[in-house]
Amino acid sequence: MSSNQKGTTTRPAKKTELSADNCLDKLAKRINDLKSDNNDKGPIFIAIAGRAASGKSYLARELSSLFGERALCICADDYYLNLSDVQTCHDQLTNWDSPDVINIDLFNSHIRMLDQGKPISKPIYNMEKSLSTGEEIIYPKEIIIVEGAHTLNERFEIPSAINIFVHCEENKSLERRLNRDVVIRKKGTREHVEQYFRQIAVPAYSKHIEPTIDLADIIIFN
Repeated sequence: MSSNQKGTTTRPAKKTELSADNCLDKLAKRINDLKSDNNDKGPIFIAIAGRAASGKSYLARELSSLFGERALCICADDYYLNLSDVQTCHDQLTNWDSPDVINIDLFNSHIRMLDQGKPISKPIYNMEKSLSTGEEIIYPKEIIIVEGAHTLNERFEIPSAINIFVHCEENKSLERRLNRDVVIRKKGTREHVEQYFRQIAVPAYSKHIEPTIDLADIIIFN
């Protein structure tokens, strides 16, 4: 599960709340402080969770860029199962917002290897085709940022030093999904995306993602 560095699951009682507009410098300072205290005991893991289209990936990329070659970004979406291996549900819609469509065993194995200083062969997932299309060798770095909707879920074994939950209002999430899936990825029509959002994504968020906010150290409002 996502936990404090090297295993303990205790989180601070009081959570830090930040705005997405001014969070990067504060997060970078906190990570640098942790790295100074770590005394070269291995990488610092940062877990970033939240509903789809909340801004997790953007935050992870921007945070990683502040540290340059010292940081590595891992996206849990690359561990999606192929569409042919996933069962459909309502009206033949596939629930891509459930943790069950992710190869969690492989994900956890790779996180352990990175924590031990070993390289991994990370899958490369093609979102347009809903298919894993290859692999890339990833070497561990000082700071490992892991982002994905379910990274605070207890089934995802990330020895995180900081747990971040990106909060995004439902309507804003839908607007971003429409732009991402219809305009950018060209995966279906507006009506199809809205149907999926109402029937699948919203219930999945309430069941699988929103409860993990309790494990967050920092909540970012976006």
